[in-house]
Amino acid sequence: MTDLEALVTINACRAVTLEAYQELLARLGSPTAILRASKKTLGAMGLVSASVIERILKTAREFDAKKEIERAQRGGVELVPYDSGSYPANLKNIPNPPLLLYLKGNIVPADRVAIAMVGSRRCSHYGRTHAERLATELASCGFCIVSGLAYGIDAAAHRGAMKARGRTIAVQGCGLGRVYPARHKELATEITQHGAVLSELPLDAPPAARNFPGRNRIISGLSLGVTVVEAAKRSGSLITATWAAEQGREVFALPGSLDNPASQGTNALIRDGAKLVQSAQEIITELGPLAEGIQLPDGRKMDDLRGLSLVGDEGAVFSFLGPNPVSIDEIVQETGLVAGAVNSALLTLEIKGLTRRLAGNRFTRV
Repeated sequence: MTDLEALVTINACRAVTLEAYQELLARLGSPTAILRASKKTLGAMGLVSASVIERILKTAREFDAKKEIERAQRGGVELVPYDSGSYPANLKNIPNPPLLLYLKGNIVPADRVAIAMVGSRRCSHYGRTHAERLATELASCGFCIVSGLAYGIDAAAHRGAMKARGRTIAVQGCGLGRVYPARHKELATEITQHGAVLSELPLDAPPAARNFPGRNRIISGLSLGVTVVEAAKRSGSLITATWAAEQGREVFALPGSLDNPASQGTNALIRDGAKLVQSAQEIITELGPLAEGIQLPDGRKMDDLRGLSLVGDEGAVFSFLGPNPVSIDEIVQETGLVAGAVNSALLTLEIKGLTRRLAGNRFTRV
């Protein structure tokens, strides 16, 4: 047995946390050694319970990891362990990230600039329209849109991102040996050409209800923030919002009609502290300072995501501004713009709340 086969087996038992796995690895040296250890040896370490040990040993006896890996390779599915350089950086920073990802398509460093968008499967025309609009606007600015491939808001978010020729990632609540819902097979294929479809589950794992809370933590974990568009009082989207809050992500909600049951959850999120948003600009403004040094798909280095929504003179002036006050003459000299253009850009940036005018007609970024 190879170490990859051993890791695939340990992941398949669905009972070993990353923390416990790393402790076992430190004690025993390799994934293969973990599976070869006796029940007595594993128990003596006190790192996992007796029931978890039974599940590890049972999975080791019954699960054919070699066959699983061969099937993944034939299906164009990449296996990405936690310690791989290809593992998404945002996801590494959550409590108990997946040991292993099954991935079809590709994830690039620029996908760190990601926003999750989730909501009702039985959404209204209002919800579907605004989810697609927001996703298109955000993707046009360089955001990767993360969602769950479900009917309704999820599908609208993925389609909105691709409409802008942007990046999108779908996280399944089942294994990649199938597409759920089945009617989204064509959509899933299209997503792999603009990003990735992924899961932490073995290829044949069914779309069981117990799998979706874990899938939702991955959706929020891949992202800088989560936007909820239409969610009933008891909705899986609210679970995603809860995960986001626990992971230190921003939570946004699109307000809806008081008469629409599908908006009761989103309106409650706003009441309880989620940020009310109506446009991509509002989301970008909130997330702006969170992603210093991220490289965008076009190769630019971005030190403040708020600059994504700025073009022309505004973008040039904003990029030059920082925490230290500078004069208009300094901005003119650095950017090459004429004084009139700099003054106009500064006025617009000030109105947008992105700059502050100080004594002596000097400016800083807010």
